[in-house]
Amino acid sequence: MPSTKLSPDIIQLDRDKTCTRCNLHEECKTVCIPTTLHGLERKFCPRLDRPWSSVRKQSRAVLIVGEAPGGVEDQKDQPFVGPSGHVLRKLYIDFFKLDEKADVYCGNAVRCRPPGNRTPNKTQLKACYAFLLADVMRLQQEYDEVLILAVGGPAARTVWGTSLKQAFMRQGDFTDWHNLVKDLDLVPAPCRVFATYHPAFIQREPSSGLTVKRHLQMLADYLDGKLEYELDELLDIEIAPMPPKYKLGRLSLDIETYGIVKGHPKQRFFHPKLSVRRDFVGKNSLVQTCGLTWREPLTSCNLGAGEGLLKHAIFYMDQVDHRRRLWAWIKKCRNEEGFEFLLGQNVVFDLMYLRYVYKEARILLEDPLPIMDLMIFNYLHDEGRPEKSLKALAPLFRVSKYGETKINGEYRRYNSNRTPELAQYNCQDTASTLRIAEKLMLEIHGFYGKQTKKLSPFCMKWYSQLLWLIVWMQENGLRMDKPQLDTLFARNEKALNAIMRAGRELYEMPFRGKGSEKAKRKMMDEAVGFLGVWEEELPELELTDKKGEVRFSVDNRNALMERLGHGTSHYKQLKLFGAYQDVSGMMDRYLYPLLVGGGKKHDNKASVLLDGCCYPRWFPVPGEFEDHTTGGTKQARIVAKGPPCQTFPPPVKRCIRGRFKNGWMIWFDYSQIELRVAALLSNDPAMMEEYQGSPDFHGKTACLMFGNDIVNHPLYGTKYRQAGKVFNFRALYRGGVKRAQSSLMKDLGISMSLADIAAIDNAFWKRHGRLRIWQNELMEFVQDRGFYELPLIGQSRLFLGGKKAKERKLNEVVNLPVQAIAADIMLSAQYALWATFRKAGLRAVVPINVYDAALIECPKYEIYQVRKVMADVLPNPPFYQALCDELGRTLPLEYEVKEKRVAS
Repeated sequence: MPSTKLSPDIIQLDRDKTCTRCNLHEECKTVCIPTTLHGLERKFCPRLDRPWSSVRKQSRAVLIVGEAPGGVEDQKDQPFVGPSGHVLRKLYIDFFKLDEKADVYCGNAVRCRPPGNRTPNKTQLKACYAFLLADVMRLQQEYDEVLILAVGGPAARTVWGTSLKQAFMRQGDFTDWHNLVKDLDLVPAPCRVFATYHPAFIQREPSSGLTVKRHLQMLADYLDGKLEYELDELLDIEIAPMPPKYKLGRLSLDIETYGIVKGHPKQRFFHPKLSVRRDFVGKNSLVQTCGLTWREPLTSCNLGAGEGLLKHAIFYMDQVDHRRRLWAWIKKCRNEEGFEFLLGQNVVFDLMYLRYVYKEARILLEDPLPIMDLMIFNYLHDEGRPEKSLKALAPLFRVSKYGETKINGEYRRYNSNRTPELAQYNCQDTASTLRIAEKLMLEIHGFYGKQTKKLSPFCMKWYSQLLWLIVWMQENGLRMDKPQLDTLFARNEKALNAIMRAGRELYEMPFRGKGSEKAKRKMMDEAVGFLGVWEEELPELELTDKKGEVRFSVDNRNALMERLGHGTSHYKQLKLFGAYQDVSGMMDRYLYPLLVGGGKKHDNKASVLLDGCCYPRWFPVPGEFEDHTTGGTKQARIVAKGPPCQTFPPPVKRCIRGRFKNGWMIWFDYSQIELRVAALLSNDPAMMEEYQGSPDFHGKTACLMFGNDIVNHPLYGTKYRQAGKVFNFRALYRGGVKRAQSSLMKDLGISMSLADIAAIDNAFWKRHGRLRIWQNELMEFVQDRGFYELPLIGQSRLFLGGKKAKERKLNEVVNLPVQAIAADIMLSAQYALWATFRKAGLRAVVPINVYDAALIECPKYEIYQVRKVMADVLPNPPFYQALCDELGRTLPLEYEVKEKRVAS
């Protein structure tokens, strides 16, 4: 470790200009750029030869730890003096006046510039760790308190030993240097750490500025002595009370399951069937406690509080009388006129376990009981917020600060379900959930305006129905043909071994394991270099965001192979690598998780078939589960994980097997749903006319591209009509002519000049001018408001930043309404089908959604009833009907059906 005995005559901290701990010193201009007092780069900064006593202005110091120096920093021998430094000064330090509250020092986790501004690796971070420790100890000698602000992932890993997302959950906590550096006796005293995004990330994603603002406000409030949390550390909890006579309005519910109580197995699985079969827990032991929080109405006694007091209750689920009283609460929610919703954080998990264990819950906790999830309010407020778990949101919104939930790396467990601390923990969850939801609802109105649809009755009902649909899907799971999967696994395992052997023998190239990354990088670079030597025109290639290197993507591989001769070794190597990617992708992403286990060691059994069924988790919005599994999409599509059944490749999809012997499997999908939605929203006359009749929109565009006689070409259906489809979707999402040229060549082998494509493009937009105007109106709205909100349920995306930053998001802006509303139509149809089946007492299920398609399974004797329900629902699902009413126009929906009998 460098010496911590610094001269008192400098305000730059330790450095070692002769440092050779890693190889970064070989390529950078300045070695070991030191941590520096903020303001050193300014003209009015104090001189370097002034003593500490005359430099110090405050009794506390904030040490900002970044990632690594950039090019400007390398030239000037100072941290944060380039573009990222400008953002840091203006938006982080000056905006929050941090330098008026504490002396601010700026440094980096890595002291030398990585080539190409690449993200530093673990070896480089470890090599510089001693400098960070020395800096903190030196500052602690001079100041009463030293705080750290970690900006970016590498800084969070250095200071916390965790990811940036995990660091967001621990804002203001003390870091324990002894746990991070166990082989050193001399380490700094613990200090509080706050974390946020790196300034460079804000430059790439300006919408993240809202998140950074909240993070830095926590730091600023702490420095001002204002970082406080609403909930008392000790809640006043009633034990199994009967429901009150007054109206509840909203009720927050949360359960604690077996894993939190000693004497039961640690919870590894988060589906009740898997808990019983694989964690070996008795059915009646699955649910230990259930907490409730509600708000008492205003009375003469609490009128001065402005709002009713929060009340809390705990129910011990092994007691019959406690369960009966809990069911009384649920009955009150079902029967109360004007009851808004039963609220939870990951409420689907709670409902599944309660419904699985208790027959009363299967009756009472059922649609149409209105339910809501905190993660949905969080999504409606800011779809890009990284904090999605309750333990991350609670401190962010100043509701509560969770204590240490882990002991020696393991989650805290209680001696019994009667332990008072467990009741406090359970009700802290329910109280935090309700209070955060209230705050989010207020902020939604404040940010999006009182007229927003985000909190409308239609929106609340929509998301309640969507959550019930997810409950049903997760409870039923998806049945697979295990013998067929076993055969597929054996075939692909054999192919994978052969491909890997060929890579080693022919090209000395390991496709996985040690040395594989370098080998793949060499392969891509040599292919690009070969084209350069022969003066071939390089294709447009995707580059990584941080390192600017050619991605190992399918598109890049195909683009390079198009330019390379088939006889070249580079072509053959890329082709072999492509075969490896295809086979290993199917093995690692689907077959191993379904048959053996997920993860690098294949030890995660959550997605392994149980009695022929897998139980995917469904995300209605971006969210996080109890085991920190995250998923979901900003574009309002429902997403499955564990396994990702929506993206099953055809061989795996063919292994889906109906659950009813001699029953039926019915796949249905809406035809050209996204194009119909675009026509309806834009009111483009040509598209509206096309879809009012017998549509062949792709065929018309093909004729525009190749002439009317193309319909007589023998390859019209398989090639040229597909070219029209490629061109249509390219236009729908505002891709350029270069994008059209590359897509036509890559997908269909059709070579066209840019001039020809530009002429076709002009003709297309002349025919569909209203579609173009509508897209431009979307962009103008985003430029003016910084977001775009969809009708009816208020799904939205934030697009903050300057004009150019928003223009770079044009594809996402025009994509949002089309893709999201198409997904909403499909989900509405799926819910309406299943709800009708359940109401009619049918056994039919709709267990999987694949964006614009879904599967119905039913016994053979229900097929005629199912067909009738489909004929009633699919032409005009409830959401689509409401959308057409809102717009004042309509288009017919068309769908295709494929029926298949299940073998006995």
